[in-house]
Amino acid sequence: MGFLLMAGGAFASTITVNSTADAAADDGACTLREAIIAANTNTASGAMAGECVAGEASPTVDTIAFDIAGSGVRTITPVGGSAGGSDLQFITDPVTIDGYMQTGSQPNTNATGAINAVPLIELDGSSSSHCLVVFAPGTVTIRGLVINGCHSEAIDLESGSTTLIEGNFIGTDATGTMARGASSGISMFVQNGGLNFTAGGPTPDARNVISGSSSVGIAVAANLNSSIAATIQGNLIGTDKTGTVALPNQIGIASFGAGSDSLVLTIGGSAAGAGNVISGNTLDGVLLGAFTKNSVIQGNLVGTDPSGTMAVGNGRFGLHVSDGPLTIGGTGAGEGNVIAFNGFAGVFVESGEDGFRISGNSFFENGGLGIDLEPAGVNMNDAMDPDPGANGRQNFPELNAPDFPGGSSVTGTLNSTPGHTFRIEVFANDECDPTLNGEGKTFVGTVDTAATDANGDVGFTVTFGQPIGATLLTATATDLANGDTSEFSACPVAPTTTTTSTTTTSTTETSTTETSTTTTSTTETSTTTSSTTTTSSTSTSTTATSTTSTSTTTTSTEAPTSTTSTTSTPTSSSTSTSLQPTTTTTVPAGGCDGVPDAPTFGSIRCRLEALRIATAAASELGDLRPKLDHTLGKALDRTAAAETACASDKAKSAKARLGQVIRQLIQYSHRLRGKKARKTAPESVREPLASAADRIQDDAKTLRRVVRCPSDAA
Repeated sequence: MGFLLMAGGAFASTITVNSTADAAADDGACTLREAIIAANTNTASGAMAGECVAGEASPTVDTIAFDIAGSGVRTITPVGGSAGGSDLQFITDPVTIDGYMQTGSQPNTNATGAINAVPLIELDGSSSSHCLVVFAPGTVTIRGLVINGCHSEAIDLESGSTTLIEGNFIGTDATGTMARGASSGISMFVQNGGLNFTAGGPTPDARNVISGSSSVGIAVAANLNSSIAATIQGNLIGTDKTGTVALPNQIGIASFGAGSDSLVLTIGGSAAGAGNVISGNTLDGVLLGAFTKNSVIQGNLVGTDPSGTMAVGNGRFGLHVSDGPLTIGGTGAGEGNVIAFNGFAGVFVESGEDGFRISGNSFFENGGLGIDLEPAGVNMNDAMDPDPGANGRQNFPELNAPDFPGGSSVTGTLNSTPGHTFRIEVFANDECDPTLNGEGKTFVGTVDTAATDANGDVGFTVTFGQPIGATLLTATATDLANGDTSEFSACPVAPTTTTTSTTTTSTTETSTTETSTTTTSTTETSTTTSSTTTTSSTSTSTTATSTTSTSTTTTSTEAPTSTTSTTSTPTSSSTSTSLQPTTTTTVPAGGCDGVPDAPTFGSIRCRLEALRIATAAASELGDLRPKLDHTLGKALDRTAAAETACASDKAKSAKARLGQVIRQLIQYSHRLRGKKARKTAPESVREPLASAADRIQDDAKTLRRVVRCPSDAA
């Protein structure tokens, strides 16, 4: 028997688990099941030497330690309800369960980045519904365990005043690199009570890995007028222990309540080590629903690796929020989040409420807008900003020099609600988002405006802390009266030429040259957006001809016409009067060994390889080539992974990997159309490559939408 001296003279028992068995018998062993019972009931598990000693009554906090003979990971597998036994007893008395007291185990010592902990006590819940359930009124701490395989929750918090979850691997194996997930990681459903809950913390030894769940990594829920104050800090949520490889939960963190519950979450923080990495999850990184007012999300990396620079994106939104007021980021030291590489918007505000203050964050390379106020897509400014909706659909500012030549300040104007004052925040960007109202990568300055005049107008000057070089600037406006933050302002790049056709009536092909490929399709309907590429065409009611020596060009006419195409292939002629889908891709001559243009795994993989070769050969791109090559390499890897998953009849996984392919192609095109690329290489070099990536991206989107596994991977 061991004792620890407690404040006030009370003694707490240290109950030492010395067996991986699951029995509850007077057999000279102390199992985890017996230890929990001993702590709950304050009775010994038996009279023989080696049995669990009795715990002490609340409020004394007992300790369950481990001293199990042998080497390596010691795995405890309760014979739970799904195997004809029963799950482990609920924890109903204050206790600390400390796996790091097992000889050879080691808490994490890295303040940020990869977690180097060596936990040696594994709780395999493959025969259990709930692995551990806390139903105690005092303080409960669970640390140093590997908890996986549970059919329901790894840790279920039903009630209690204070619960601390520290230094665990939840949903992974003991190496922290393989998913062994539960249905949920940490789940709470407090009814008619209150709970103070902390997952992780700013100190290295408190950090958890919470990944591999088929549902939610951390689920915060309450009912019957309950309250939860949850602090979530320092964790890796949705990745392996390095933070660089996705081990997805479906959603990283989710929260919702009912009635008049109060759920106040602090996710991250400005202190060193407080931020989480919330990346790699199948859907949202963070989903905050009803009754989460006054929550704060600061200092996190959402969609990136621990460096904040590499993609480990969440599949849908980085942050998906619907109950304000809510604070996301801040301009103080350590308050801003990095929100990047997510499949859709960085932050999506799905609400009719006010008070979503989004400040000082870094947004880049998200599949949608950086900040998107419902409805999805850019909400254009309206005179004096009377429209309702998410954050009142706050108007965004207009900068006088968004294509910034360099200097120490920028001026602009805002039109919004008359008589209000606003905080303008300005951001520098490497490139523009394709929406042209997209994101803001580096926060460079802010100013509070004077009150808007009777027409809702106000001018402003934002002075930077120091002069900055030439860049692309975007800005947001936050109404200081209610905390409403706008979407980002416009970014000054015109769209590239795109042409789409819907119905082909006749086609004639004639070979006349060996140096160019030109296609002119005849259609009944077409849509064209003009721009940065040059198209030369002539058309009449019966003929249309287009030629070029440097790039593929498509021209559509409104009436049925004939088509002339100059190619390097032998002369051929064909005529068709049936409806056919528009071809969105062009296989480079000889580059894909006859693989047809189509949204198939083989076609996408082939064209990615061809595009990679063409990119490497474009010497004009200079030092951009390694970055572009890396992006295409990742797209190829993800394509192969998607095809493998589909062949194994894992359609959901295949679609997730195709989503990653799409994001890599978006990144590739963005980079080629960005400011640095425009200064480095001529458009005649960049645009054909970017357009080829766009077409592959279109086919990847189509395949992701219609894929049937395993037949499509055959």
